[in-house]
Amino acid sequence: MSTAAGFPVPGRMATPGPDEEPGRVAAARNSLRVEAASRHVRGIHASTESMSASLAETRAAAEAAAQSAGEGAGVAARMRDVTAEGYEVAAKALSAMSKIQDRVSGLVGGVGRLIAHAQQITRVSGFVQGIARQIHLLALNATIEAARAGAQGRGFAVVAEEVRKLAEGTLNAVEETAGAEG
Repeated sequence: MSTAAGFPVPGRMATPGPDEEPGRVAAARNSLRVEAASRHVRGIHASTESMSASLAETRAAAEAAAQSAGEGAGVAARMRDVTAEGYEVAAKALSAMSKIQDRVSGLVGGVGRLIAHAQQITRVSGFVQGIARQIHLLALNATIEAARAGAQGRGFAVVAEEVRKLAEGTLNAVEETAGAEG
């Protein structure tokens, strides 16, 4: 990072140090986990859409069977009873399939929203990690400047250490959150 008198110059990025590589590896690993989870959820999403289409075809076939059963009711009294029973069963099956289709459609929408939320969490986590790393670097620079100032910089060194601890706590919290997602 370019500095003027030890302070960071705005608009310039810091060159990553060896302490930052584990964080990048963890972030990359977390990103891969989220992408794998997203692919898995998209696969489930495609399967549920296929199942919904199959249910719609089955429902149409059941409706056709129920209609045919209703037309054959005039053949005989016994056939009428059998047909009526078949119609009742088909109607119950249609009702059940309709409910299943509604639930599957709701699940498809929920899965889509879940994917969008997971992607948003990943973006926000990355942003927060970047800010925490920059704050950590600023705290280290402040500690160095406080050491250069000697006795006059002791109070500044205490503040810089607290800021550094806050940045580390933030990084740990983001990493734990990202680990909970994966």
